[in-house]
Amino acid sequence: MVKRIKFTVLMAIMVIAGISVVSKAMGAKVAAGSAAKGAQIVQEKGCTACHTANGSTLVGPSYKGLYGKKEFVNIGGKEEKIVVDDKFIKNKILDPDDYNVKGFPAHVMPSFKGKLSPIEINDIIAYIKSLK
Repeated sequence: MVKRIKFTVLMAIMVIAGISVVSKAMGAKVAAGSAAKGAQIVQEKGCTACHTANGSTLVGPSYKGLYGKKEFVNIGGKEEKIVVDDKFIKNKILDPDDYNVKGFPAHVMPSFKGKLSPIEINDIIAYIKSLK
């Protein structure tokens, strides 16, 4: 009887783990981020050397009021107006040189590709969203 229970529990764990792996492989969305964790990550990764949370500008823009803001960017030599959203922030974190935001120096921000997990990126986005 005990062996049967252990086997059933083991099978249940394997099924749950399998579902998790399959859902990730199929591109399932990563859970919403944690603003508190995002605040910690930007401190740990040194982002606060160039970005503030109080509205003042350093080398890069402040996180305060950034989410949802309209910005002009240079894409392939053409100026375009964009809205700062999840996709924009993720792209700037992973590929910061894809385009340059008007008023800020180009080629300064390092790429965090391979240095942050999708969950950590979502945490940073949640943090930036929280700073209205």
